Amino acid sequence: MRPTSLHWLSLHGPAKLPRRSRPEPAPGFSPIALHRSPACLFPCANTQAHTLADRPAMPAPTRPVAPRRTSSFGSARHHRRPRSSQLPPSLSLLLLLPLLIALPLLALRTHYALPAPILTEHDPHSGLPHFSTANVLKTVERLSEPPPVGFGHRIAGTREHVDTLEWLVGEVGRLKEESNVLRKGERGGEYNEVEVFVQHGEGTHRFDMMDRIVMKSYSLPNLIVRISSGTPSGKEHAVLVNAHIDSTLPSQGAADDALGVGIMLELLRIFSQTPGLMRHGVVLLWNGAEESLQDASHLYITQHETASSIRAVVNLEAAGNAGPEIVFQATSDAVIKAYQAVPRPYGQVMANDVFASGIVLSDTDFRQFVQYGNVSGLDMALIENSYMYHTRKDSLENLVPGSVQHYGENALAVLRQLTGPSSLLSTLPVGSLPPKPDTIYFSILHTWFVVVPASVAGKIYGAINALAVVLLLATARRERWRAYLAGFVGVAGSLVGGLVAANGVAALMSRGLGRAMSWFSHEFLSTALYGPPALAGILSIQLLLARLLPAPDAAHLEHATHLGLALFFSLASLALHRLGMGSSYLFALWGASQVVTLLLVGEGRRVLEGKGKKEKREGEERVWGRRAGLAVYAVGGIVPMVLGTECLAAFSDIFVPLTGRMGEIAPVDHIIASLVSFMTFIILPLSLPFMHRHGPAFARSVVLALALVSLASVVGFAKWPRTFDERHQKRVFFEHVHNITTGETHLHVGAADGAPGFETLVQEIAHEFGAGDAVYNVMDEWNSDWDILYPFSQFVTPYRIPLAPSGPSSEDALARAFTVTAEDVSADRSANTRTLTLRVSHAGFIWPVVAFDADVLSWSLDSVPTPGLFRHHIKRAATQNVTEWTMQFTLRGADAPLRVQYSAIEELGMWPSKAVEGRGRRSVDLLGRVDGWMEGDGGSLGRGRADCLLLGVVAGAVEV
Repeated sequence: MRPTSLHWLSLHGPAKLPRRSRPEPAPGFSPIALHRSPACLFPCANTQAHTLADRPAMPAPTRPVAPRRTSSFGSARHHRRPRSSQLPPSLSLLLLLPLLIALPLLALRTHYALPAPILTEHDPHSGLPHFSTANVLKTVERLSEPPPVGFGHRIAGTREHVDTLEWLVGEVGRLKEESNVLRKGERGGEYNEVEVFVQHGEGTHRFDMMDRIVMKSYSLPNLIVRISSGTPSGKEHAVLVNAHIDSTLPSQGAADDALGVGIMLELLRIFSQTPGLMRHGVVLLWNGAEESLQDASHLYITQHETASSIRAVVNLEAAGNAGPEIVFQATSDAVIKAYQAVPRPYGQVMANDVFASGIVLSDTDFRQFVQYGNVSGLDMALIENSYMYHTRKDSLENLVPGSVQHYGENALAVLRQLTGPSSLLSTLPVGSLPPKPDTIYFSILHTWFVVVPASVAGKIYGAINALAVVLLLATARRERWRAYLAGFVGVAGSLVGGLVAANGVAALMSRGLGRAMSWFSHEFLSTALYGPPALAGILSIQLLLARLLPAPDAAHLEHATHLGLALFFSLASLALHRLGMGSSYLFALWGASQVVTLLLVGEGRRVLEGKGKKEKREGEERVWGRRAGLAVYAVGGIVPMVLGTECLAAFSDIFVPLTGRMGEIAPVDHIIASLVSFMTFIILPLSLPFMHRHGPAFARSVVLALALVSLASVVGFAKWPRTFDERHQKRVFFEHVHNITTGETHLHVGAADGAPGFETLVQEIAHEFGAGDAVYNVMDEWNSDWDILYPFSQFVTPYRIPLAPSGPSSEDALARAFTVTAEDVSADRSANTRTLTLRVSHAGFIWPVVAFDADVLSWSLDSVPTPGLFRHHIKRAATQNVTEWTMQFTLRGADAPLRVQYSAIEELGMWPSKAVEGRGRRSVDLLGRVDGWMEGDGGSLGRGRADCLLLGVVAGAVEV
């Protein structure tokens, strides 16, 4: 050792030496002693000089072994982690990247895969009838295409609606004749009987939606066909198949519901022309009016002679025009088991939970059959591309043929199962609803349909949780309990962190930057906007935990988070199952995936092999599984990425287009951000433990990169040129309203979304067509401007534009024929009540509605009136030429006048359905010009970016 080194050592001691230059002291050598006796080392005036040769020999220095560090995240007090054989971060990600890309792509490819449409009527091998997409598309063309090809808009109360029913009666009659020919042949006894009924009836019912009450009155037709073996036993039990023949403005109703009408005609052809008697019957109902709030289905289930035989219902609907058919309501175990027979299943009990919650603001005829017929069944629909639902783009050219084939084959398979020898139809109760389904069901990649009794599912969930607990006890170190507690809490915290981050971006976009709904024009754009910040928030919690924990505990976080995921998902499944939510299966699958992976290729494998938790190696203690192999991430990620991506696709298809009709008040950006955040969490749960795999630099880099991507995404969407485009349009509602009481005429304009810029557009419309500025009109129960659309009017953002007065017209006399009068009025002053009959005459008008405030004690409608002073809305739907309607009331208040506000749609005042017949009418002429301006100019919205509902309306008020 050189004197300079020894001098430095004597002054500072070995603790101050740099780590790389600190010498290893010889045995018995004490630097402290040297420090205390410098005279023996260095010459001075009072001592004898020494030469180097006189000094005692010193052993050669050796490089010290630095203490090993055991932690990760950057504090100077932590020690360096030992070198391991694990791959560097870049190589680990590179090896996992094929799975990260391939698995979601596989899920999406399978999710949207459709069968090839069949164009022939008979199987070339067996010669038996099979489902033909070509036949269905011919029916859709006949019903939905504009004249002279088809009937076009089939609004209940119009001539086209009547013509559609007459055409269907003819088609059904033709198929019945073909069946009769077969029944008279050599094998006639093998063919089923076809019976045809045409029903006309009147009735009333109560319709509740969105905390609003509407009373309905109707006079409508239905077309009914029963197919059975012809025997009393064959007719005793039947399954009902329903579709509606009407459409709603402005839609031509190709998918909704001409498709369902066409599928039912195919079902009639197949069942009537296939030999083999059915055990149970099939009743096909082409109901006359669903869009008027499910009137004709109520007529059938409450009044028709075959209704008493119905044990289950299969409802055929559409809220889109593409993609696979989905079961979104299933209400008994028997029909769920029948759905197992379909060739391409697509249905989740989770969809049933979501629809039952009321989040999806929609409804179908299925409600009437359940509420008034006490029957269970399946509610089936197309949902993809629901941007076109109830718009003009719901046309034949946009209907995907593969979707038709998928829908028809699945419906056919369900009916064959429900009417065949193994049917459970007769086990369903008569006159009362069957018990709530005790079944968990879900499809996987449209290939497997899993059905598990709920009682069995609960035991499975408990077993998964028990295995997760066993794994924790068998592989965790008790003295590191903080790490394992943090692993579990961190999973829940990451879920919350993702929600907070995504909703923070939603608040910035909607309120800070004024770019609400910037993601609307494609189902997956919202994932691009909210996915990166959600993942950044999820992983930031893991980074925070690692920094907060002491070094020895932080070293176990990867292992602890794997176990935390298994415990979190398994406990969530048990909790949701206890609450009666079928969606618990999703968390159980995720928990099972983690547990099985850890047992087969992870830490639990050591337990299965009988090895202990600890092992001594080179003088230090090592915990098995502190570093998981890449196989854990590869195998454990299969279920989350495949099934999670399928869930993301389904929910995006439903909810993103739905935000375009949820109203301006609904926080749609936050709804979608929360949905995307949750889906990100369940698709990439293994990103949580992976954050603890490669140390602090990697973790910080990942979070920083995600933050930068989030920032870039926000900037990109903030500058996104248009929220709407020609294929994903904004819904704009127009009413040309002539008030026959005041003589005023207004153009009412409304929208059903919260995207920015609507007020500017309205003022542009006012400048172009009005006689003054547009005025915002607060939407509430007493805003009668939009009673025609009530209760959906509660979603409308309403404006009123004054129009210039026009001279006398022949339309004025017609408008004055729309009257509301009181008859048979009598007062009982002792009881302080008044009785009257309200008569509504509406020749030339459809869908009349009356609204008034009164304390109604009793009435002739099919419901007990709401007690006390209440705002009542009563709507009417009737076939053409039924132009009068009466109701009887007993009101509290013998002398109090009743003020009635009323309105109705001009039968010839609807654009574009009456563009030819209504030419020359003030309403049609103005609405046509408005429509042309929206298509050709569009103002600040842009040309062709709006789908317009255009109605001519007459309104008034009277005291009776």
